[in-house]
Amino acid sequence: SCRGWMLRSNETKVRQRPQYCSWCKAKAVQVPKSRATIVRRAHFECVACKRETLKCSKSGCHSYARSFVVQTPWGNESFWDESSCIVCQDLVTSWEDGEASEVEEGWCSWCFEETTQVLFCRGGLSRNLYQCSYCEQVTARCMRCCKDFARSHQDWTDSSCAACSGIIAQWGIAPSLDSKAKIKLWCSACVRHTIQDLVQLNSITSSRYRCTNCHATCITCPCGIATLAIEPPTNSPTSHVHTVAHTKDGCVA
Repeated sequence: SCRGWMLRSNETKVRQRPQYCSWCKAKAVQVPKSRATIVRRAHFECVACKRETLKCSKSGCHSYARSFVVQTPWGNESFWDESSCIVCQDLVTSWEDGEASEVEEGWCSWCFEETTQVLFCRGGLSRNLYQCSYCEQVTARCMRCCKDFARSHQDWTDSSCAACSGIIAQWGIAPSLDSKAKIKLWCSACVRHTIQDLVQLNSITSSRYRCTNCHATCITCPCGIATLAIEPPTNSPTSHVHTVAHTKDGCVA
């Protein structure tokens, strides 16, 4: 019966031993989420942080590695699984102290502050990823100055930091209005004249901004006086909220 299946399922969860999770760095039960296939290993979910994990592939290790959901430039989701846990990767010294094995200092292109950057993920053939200790955003070493840190997004990592790419004039000075980092235009999501912060600079297509009023992600409209919402406000469960504010080809203006 269904009830019998639920009881057996619960008993299975109770019998599982807590193991270290590479997301929350705590010992917790890892509940099976999907079975292994030809192209993907079996996936689990940590009951403590609700993040997706998978067993560390290093022999003798019983901890769990991280599974990432990556947004591709074409708008669809892709999955990237780490082969081993953060201890086996030498990202932290041990589970007990949780100290990062590598810490750098530099200016952060997310919060524009000079902070410490903790090693977050080893890049292999690409750059290592770091996490800012102040704003907790993911960064990567700037490829131009090789000193400060650029922004890393779900679908792309900027090649240059905010200073080298011209987002700000220089470090230590707050971004001015109507610069690349901060603009003031009409927002098609909340239909208000608002300040919008840069999310992702793009020289090929339109750069992405986030409205400081409704938190919708927008791109600049060809009219030059407004931004076109491409993602709904974060406090809205549906996307139809902003459809009245713009047309298919541009803003209401």
